[in-house]
Amino acid sequence: MRMWAGVASAVVAGAAVVALSGALLSVTDQPPGQLRASVLGYVQTPSGRLPHAFLSIATYPDSLAGEHGPGGGAHPDWVSYGPTTNFEVPAHAVVTITVRQYDTGGTIYNPYFAQVHGTLGGTATVDGKTVTGINPNTVGHTFTLHMFQAN
Repeated sequence: MRMWAGVASAVVAGAAVVALSGALLSVTDQPPGQLRASVLGYVQTPSGRLPHAFLSIATYPDSLAGEHGPGGGAHPDWVSYGPTTNFEVPAHAVVTITVRQYDTGGTIYNPYFAQVHGTLGGTATVDGKTVTGINPNTVGHTFTLHMFQAN
């Protein structure tokens, strides 16, 4: 009789752990694989005082480690970005994105992507220098936001 009581207690405890784990996972407000920007103060802009958010990613030459999959995907020689390329940023905020490069990159074939677009003042900071464009023959990688989803 005592043995069955112990077994029943273990089953109930196990079920409670599973239920609690499921409840905690269901209430998360951040999808897996998404990097959330950290708001660290405010910045004055022509549009007024806005939150200043920060993200940090890196580029790697190993496509096997990134979003291309364990076999390197269709393009095993392509660069990987990490920890993810899915970002969550606050609405109406200035977002500073730091990209650390651990890959050699290549030549930009479309000169449009050698110019800075869509930033405050039309500038970017590369190795501590403010620039409006880069030499298309000596670039590592560019960064383009191509889609957004409003909540």
